Amino acid sequence: MRNFPQGLIQSYRAIITGLQSCAAAVCRRYTSVHRIETCDRCKLPLPPHHPPWPIRLVVLAIWAAGLMAVAVITLALVGTRLYDGKILPGVSALGIPLGGLTEQEAADAMRAALSSAVQPAYTLTYDDRTWEVTADELGIAVDVERAAADAARAGRADGLVNGAVAQALTWLNGEQVTPGISYDQAAAVAVLTAISADVNQAGAGGGLTVTGTTVQAAPAQTARVLDIAASLQAVDAAIASGGGGPIALVVHDVSGEVAGLDEAAAALNTALAAPITVTAEDAFGNPLGPWTITPEQIAQILDVRMVSGLDGQVSYAVDADFSPFAAYLESLADGLISSPVDGRFHFNEATRELEMIQPAVGGRRLDVQATLDELRRVVFLPADQRTARMQFTYIQPTYHNNIRAADLGIVEKVAEAVTSFAGSDPNRRINIALATSKMDGVIIGPGEEFSFNRLLGDLEPEEGWVESHVIFADRTGTGLGGGVCQVSTTIFRAAFSGGFTIIERHPHGYRVGFYEQGGFPPGLDAAIFTPERDFRFQNDTPYHLLIEASVYPGADQLAFRFYSTNTGRIVEIETPRVANRIPPETPRFEANASLAAGEVLQVDWAAEGADVNVGRIVRDANGSIIRQDNIFTHYLPWGAIYQVNPNDPRLNQ
Repeated sequence: MRNFPQGLIQSYRAIITGLQSCAAAVCRRYTSVHRIETCDRCKLPLPPHHPPWPIRLVVLAIWAAGLMAVAVITLALVGTRLYDGKILPGVSALGIPLGGLTEQEAADAMRAALSSAVQPAYTLTYDDRTWEVTADELGIAVDVERAAADAARAGRADGLVNGAVAQALTWLNGEQVTPGISYDQAAAVAVLTAISADVNQAGAGGGLTVTGTTVQAAPAQTARVLDIAASLQAVDAAIASGGGGPIALVVHDVSGEVAGLDEAAAALNTALAAPITVTAEDAFGNPLGPWTITPEQIAQILDVRMVSGLDGQVSYAVDADFSPFAAYLESLADGLISSPVDGRFHFNEATRELEMIQPAVGGRRLDVQATLDELRRVVFLPADQRTARMQFTYIQPTYHNNIRAADLGIVEKVAEAVTSFAGSDPNRRINIALATSKMDGVIIGPGEEFSFNRLLGDLEPEEGWVESHVIFADRTGTGLGGGVCQVSTTIFRAAFSGGFTIIERHPHGYRVGFYEQGGFPPGLDAAIFTPERDFRFQNDTPYHLLIEASVYPGADQLAFRFYSTNTGRIVEIETPRVANRIPPETPRFEANASLAAGEVLQVDWAAEGADVNVGRIVRDANGSIIRQDNIFTHYLPWGAIYQVNPNDPRLNQ
């Protein structure tokens, strides 16, 4: 019992001792009255003189009360241990059960619920006009942090017994925490100021007007003004009472000259004096544009209003609303944005660090709103300062140049595969090297999917792809990228032997000799054909996976190495099971006018047909099976194809 709380043990001892004392006292009282002999040691009545049932019930009641106290204390201990640092069951706020959550988790849960809930609206009225504003617009916010702190204190009390009783009552009856609210009066003032521009009305015969690009200004007498100070008091009272009814705005009919006429007219003339020039740069710093916003276009988006302050003073406010240009900026965005490019790396097995082989490049996207704000900033500047730069949000790549191997869990080699391309023509070798470079140094995150075609891209001559032998339907022909399947087959074997989840794999129509060189069995090839047929696998480990590839022209070999953290899983690959063998078809001869008489060019090789199954069992470090799958391939029988001179007699056989 050395790990049992000493305070609880002492409480138990005190309760048991008290029970014994109470029971003995009751019995002593009974025996003294009825002169019954008692035991010298425990002072309880000796048989056969047992106390009558009423006395027995009193003793049992005492023991029952004691046992209940023990249960309450035990409940306090269990609750304290299970919910240490967590909110007790039965506590809720905003209708959300918070039991079992930490204080921070409770605050986050309430914040998420508030963000997804429909905000209460307040209706501001004047005559027959209404303005609907949300609680957020008025600066009203629920204090979720304080509510979470109150929830964490709910059901807690000092002392073992008091704490147990408080916990039990909270569990049984529940406790609803009512969050407080905060109110930013400045936000409400901003709402009322904006409304005043709609309510305030100048008297006849004056004001500011813009005709074309010409500004006309004449003094005007105000006729109607929103009293912001009085209206603010009405808003304050409605918020304090929690009422949701309409809030009547206070509007006065006054007279007096509107202030700031000359300043407003000067601002309008400045805005219309010259065009705005918009500039940008591409991702490499090269200038783009410029684009021009003319004074005629600016005139369409100028906004002149009368606003009143807390002191009741009415003045002109001049602004420009560039939001109509948002759609135009969006149309330019595609030519201005760039996606981030992750760095590529090799793993140095000596230093156990990543070595950059291709630097990362940051990306960017056009920030339309920030660009509109920039236009709004320069529109009232002098003519020689009216150049606005497009604004961008810059995006950092996931795998930047200074990333560390250990931070990603890339610490050792976890899989490897090597294939031979001996006998390949020069063009096939070019395509193998180019496709390998597309895969080299790529990092696949935990749970992410590797897609061969996504990394390969389009097979276009401009990208360096050349024609070589490729498999089309029922024969071998020539096409761009011939030899790429050597690369997809090699990376498939590395992923298969590493125990990774194979999502998509396609076999070739017939057995290809390149993929069985070096004694490799059939059934472990992976054909790709962009974009329809891909090879994909998932990094189903909790660590990042680095794919490293090398071409060794002198040895006619291609190698893929996977680096990550060894999870201890064991991969068992069965010997391929070959069935339904079919002999190769009869050789065929085709005409080729470029060949001399008697010259023969073999363009396809004979291969037997067969059904091949390759089983795989993946176990965890304890030997339990994680995955058991099978790779099935149906190979067609194939005949050799020879090209000869058109006059060769074998063409008619």
